[in-house]
Amino acid sequence: MTLGYLTSELVRKPSVSMEPFLNVQGIRDTSTFIVQWLRENGVDAKVVELEKGWPSVIAGEDKPRILLLGHFDVVPAGDERRWAFPPFSGEIYDGKVFGRGSNDMKGGVAVFMQLMTKYPGIGMFLSPDEEIGSLHSTLIYSKMMSPEIVLVSEPSGSANLVVGEKGMIIARVKGDGVSVHGSLPWRGKNAVDDVLDKVTRIYNFLKENEPEVPTELKEVYHNTCLLFGEYSRKITVNLGVIEGGRVPTMVPDSSFAELDIRLPHGTPKGIVEKLKEWCEIKFVTYPNYYMGKWMDNFESSAIKSGISLMKIIDPADNDGRLFRERGIPSLCYGPGSEFNSHVYNEYVEIKELERVSSVYSTFLDGALHELEI
Repeated sequence: MTLGYLTSELVRKPSVSMEPFLNVQGIRDTSTFIVQWLRENGVDAKVVELEKGWPSVIAGEDKPRILLLGHFDVVPAGDERRWAFPPFSGEIYDGKVFGRGSNDMKGGVAVFMQLMTKYPGIGMFLSPDEEIGSLHSTLIYSKMMSPEIVLVSEPSGSANLVVGEKGMIIARVKGDGVSVHGSLPWRGKNAVDDVLDKVTRIYNFLKENEPEVPTELKEVYHNTCLLFGEYSRKITVNLGVIEGGRVPTMVPDSSFAELDIRLPHGTPKGIVEKLKEWCEIKFVTYPNYYMGKWMDNFESSAIKSGISLMKIIDPADNDGRLFRERGIPSLCYGPGSEFNSHVYNEYVEIKELERVSSVYSTFLDGALHELEI
């Protein structure tokens, strides 16, 4: 089966992991399909629930020195009327595979599945819940394994190699108020105003604490800004959720907002502790990176495949950080584009799948020889 058709088959299974659109059957069907396909192609594979109800896929070596890491869950499709093709059709058109998850990251999963049939000395782990934090899978698995190199096929684009990620804070800001009739707002206290005031203070505080990018990462951040824009080197804040009030004629007595804050390398220390004065920190990761021999080897492998890689920092996130936080090298290289994730008419180019597969094959040939596997 070609990479395009394999990606299409994966897209046809609606493995949505987010509430309220969680598709338990779709997730289970996808994990079963992956395992059956691998077994039919001579690879030892199994479905494992590291936490009950969340089926991950483990294939190849039980304790691999080289680990392929990915996920097969996807975000919801949204308004299906805004898709050129049905979001879970896996339509192949004009050299592209269309559908939810084609870019993020079932194309990358297809590449890894085929690689597993060629390289029996490596291992693969695929999670069912990366889009909601991998709490039921990779977070657990990453503490059980100590490979020498972790490779992630999230959509970097075939010309880019992700060597690190920005940090992330998910913060919840609560507002307090006193309810009165909407015609007498001065007699009460508006909880939405309270939330917005705190959010404004957070914005201003972070703006005053601009990061100083470390010298060794200046070129990498320069590349990242060329790709994603100048804000890639800055602390960014997304006010993603705000709720408060029930009717327009009542001053709301409670409100909350949730922020997605991204921290570049060089962010001043003490940021998180200061933020706790205004909000609850629900989740935090810190920026990290890897630049060493495996990165050099990967760049050389790409050159042999006719591709000159640009090293970048991912403004988003991938599960490779869970290993990198333990001092284990991790690199991210996969088909597609960050710009094409979580959008309507998501697609991945079949040529991208083939280019990425070629680079990985060259790299694995060398890595297996070096490690004498």
